[in-house]
Amino acid sequence: MLNNLLDYEKYEKLEKRKKAYGICGECNEPGTGESWCKPCNAKRFKNNFKNWTSRNKIIDEFIQSQLNAIHPTKCLEWIPFEKFRNISYIVGSGFSKIYSAVWPEGHIKH
Repeated sequence: MLNNLLDYEKYEKLEKRKKAYGICGECNEPGTGESWCKPCNAKRFKNNFKNWTSRNKIIDEFIQSQLNAIHPTKCLEWIPFEKFRNISYIVGSGFSKIYSAVWPEGHIKH
């Protein structure tokens, strides 16, 4: 009986997601947000781990927490320095420097 109830609750949640966000075009499962699929994003991000590093283990592990991102506006992205354009120094003091730059590709949208 408990298994049937848990299966029904899981089915209900999936149906609500399907109704709210449609079906992901990549994995054919109910979406997890508007133009966002958490499992697909996590998979793409994990597959790309080997292509980037900050060269700092602690920072890399922090950035890899992106695997738990639930929405495109609530996530971290690693942006290699080479991706920025029109970099200009603004101000610096103590241990910090502030720069301005353009990021032509922009953030994850979906």
